[in-house]
Amino acid sequence: MNSIVYSMLRFEELTKYNLSRFVQDTSLFFKNGFPKIISFFSGNIDTVESSVLNEHKRLLKEADVAVQQFKTNAEKLETVEYWELLDFVEDLRTKLQTVSKTSKYLRSSRIDFNDGKGFSYTYALGDGQTLENISRNVLQDNDSENDWTKIAINNDLLESAWDMDEGKQVTVYKEKFMASPVTTFIDNMIGEKIYGIDIDRKITFEDDDLKTLSYKDTVYQTADILSGLKKGDIPQYPALGVDSSLYVGSNIGMMSYSSVVREITKNFSTDDLFINFSVTDIELIDDSFRLKYTVDTKYQMVIQQNAIV
Repeated sequence: MNSIVYSMLRFEELTKYNLSRFVQDTSLFFKNGFPKIISFFSGNIDTVESSVLNEHKRLLKEADVAVQQFKTNAEKLETVEYWELLDFVEDLRTKLQTVSKTSKYLRSSRIDFNDGKGFSYTYALGDGQTLENISRNVLQDNDSENDWTKIAINNDLLESAWDMDEGKQVTVYKEKFMASPVTTFIDNMIGEKIYGIDIDRKITFEDDDLKTLSYKDTVYQTADILSGLKKGDIPQYPALGVDSSLYVGSNIGMMSYSSVVREITKNFSTDDLFINFSVTDIELIDDSFRLKYTVDTKYQMVIQQNAIV
């Protein structure tokens, strides 16, 4: 770091640009401001001061100015130390740019700083259902006897409208999957985005780019891969997958079905999108076996497929 400081001082002498102030301001932002952004998208606080957001915007612009100084004064910066300094400054700029994607990296249900109440969706009341019931059973609020008033306030409901008829719709806000996140994708945890997007395993090009699958097709492809995974298919994880010795050359009497099911269950446990895996039918065919299975996802989708291993 001492060499960076020395290079920075020499850089300021040559360019007349106060680079050290930019570095100090960026350091202060990551020490004091960024933790508040983390807390917001983690659902721990409901607002972030405008001063923090404005400082981030200012530093993003200043980062571009700082990098531009190296291009403008290229003829003066002849030694390798300035390449190292440029790399340091560009790294700071990258970190500042990454802050803009914090909600996705944290897999938050909050999209931006105007979405402090979480992911909004429309809910239709059932027969005899009250706002308190929605707070307790739908949103699972910790203090539903009092938290239900937030629903009334957010929907601008007068006290006379608190007892509403069946079918009436209200907008509710929910922090989704905070307690049980899915970590196999990077995006806001809203609706089908929880499934992630993958490249089609049959590599093809579409619109001058690799073909990608829809959210739901990604789930089916992932389930198909996990159900057919054999030991050795993934060199980095040699113990993962079904051991072919459990069934190759075996007859029905010798085959350990429970061992095969246990290995496939382990495959699905590596992807925390899936829950409640179970095999509904299994049969040995020559040196392979066919199984029928069902597995739930953590968002509105149940997979029922056949697999041959």
